[in-house]
Order: sequence, then structure tokens, then C-alpha cells
Amino acid sequence: MSHRVVARALVPCDCGNDGLIRVDLLDHGVSLDCYCLGSEEQISRAFPLEQERRARLTLWHGEVLPTEARERALGPHITGVYLGARLNSDGDVEYLIDSVIPVKTDNELGDFQIPAAEGDWVQCRGQWVIDPCEY
Repeated sequence: MSHRVVARALVPCDCGNDGLIRVDLLDHGVSLDCYCLGSEEQISRAFPLEQERRARLTLWHGEVLPTEARERALGPHITGVYLGARLNSDGDVEYLIDSVIPVKTDNELGDFQIPAAEGDWVQCRGQWVIDPCEY
């Protein structure tokens, strides 16, 4: 699923191969700090500051845990309903959470096991990763 985003700030990594980008999700009124692969030039081309673009968001290095919270939220933790797991196109397991936006995550920090059943409320933390849908 893609989202309409506007990049507000870019902080390139000293390595020259990635960076952090702050984006506003236009349809949801939320700002996120996202990891982005590519050189500063590539990231700036994919997400020019103050211009609307479409992007895919995933959550890397996730940890998914049951919660007593019953309100969908995106920050600082993602809260939502656990929808189950599936194999992605790379053959890796991804876990689906129905939150303010649909969230796909790994459970790398949770030893790849989700201590929740489908339909349970969960809270997840991790690193947002953004990929452009277009240039």
C-alpha cells in the first residue's frame, strides 16, 4: 500500500549510503522519521523537500507485544490489531497490524515469535523504512 507523503527534512548518513527523512503522512495527519536507502542525491530526488510523493512504509527490526491499549496509534509505538503473518515476496515472514495505517513488520527483536493471537491488540516498535513508489 502506498501513502501520500511530504518530506520535511533529510539527514544523510556520513557513510553516504542512507539517511533519515522526516515525512508527513498527508492523509493521516502524522509525521514519521524514516530510514531511507540511497545516497543523499538519490533520496533528495525520490523525496524532494516540501513536495508530495507516494511511498511505501514498512517497519524493520520490529518487536510486537500484546497490550492493554485499545486505540490505534503510530507513535512513539504502533498500536493496533494483530492480523497474522504471511510470507513476503522475498520469502521472509512479515506480520500485519491494523493501525492508523496498515503496518507490515518483522519481529526481529522478538525472536520471530508473536506472543499474540490474530485479533489481539498489540504494540510494536521498530524503525520505519520508506521506499518511493515513483521518481
